[in-house]
Amino acid sequence: MRVEDGSDQGVNSKNLVPGNGKITTQLKQDWGLNDVWNDLILPRFERMNQLTNSTGFTAWNETHQKFLPTVPIEFSKGFSKKRIDHRHHAMDALVIACATKDHVNLLNNQSAKSDTKRYDLKMKLMKFEKVAYNHPQTGERIEREVPKQFLKPWNNFTVDAKDSLEKIIVSFKQNLRVINKATNYYEKYVEKDGVKTKERIQQKGTNWAIRKPMHK
Repeated sequence: MRVEDGSDQGVNSKNLVPGNGKITTQLKQDWGLNDVWNDLILPRFERMNQLTNSTGFTAWNETHQKFLPTVPIEFSKGFSKKRIDHRHHAMDALVIACATKDHVNLLNNQSAKSDTKRYDLKMKLMKFEKVAYNHPQTGERIEREVPKQFLKPWNNFTVDAKDSLEKIIVSFKQNLRVINKATNYYEKYVEKDGVKTKERIQQKGTNWAIRKPMHK
């Protein structure tokens, strides 16, 4: 929404942060929301193991030291773990709400492979870790700090996000009614001042219309 106090610059509102799927994907990964999502949907995959008397719907992950949801190859075509639960809309909304223009600027800058190194934004937004390596030509041992992942919006962000997503109850508006009230009209001749004219008259009483096909 644009601000009409003259503080907006150019055609873009200062309250509008443009983003795209690549940005939200990166932030979800760095903020731990992909792990949260796996935890949320894991019971459904464990139940599939029980129903099929198999172990094909979970797989042990050495990195995380726990079982993760998966899908057998024969069922994997067109399948998306994200879209089996409508709470993914809330998760995406949370990421978008916490993303800032700085996040967008930095990620778009990297995606465009710009020569400009946004070191200032990286220092502000990202967690740095020390790495050591040998120089490929001199063999000299070199230590430096490199950006690893984006800092979370707040320290307990991942835990708070999981707690909130677990409390969400998805509901749908039911508008597939079988019948509804209808208003019927008919035409009749009405005499006025000795002249008969055709008028459209609303039928009195309660009328119902069936909202289903009468036959196939």
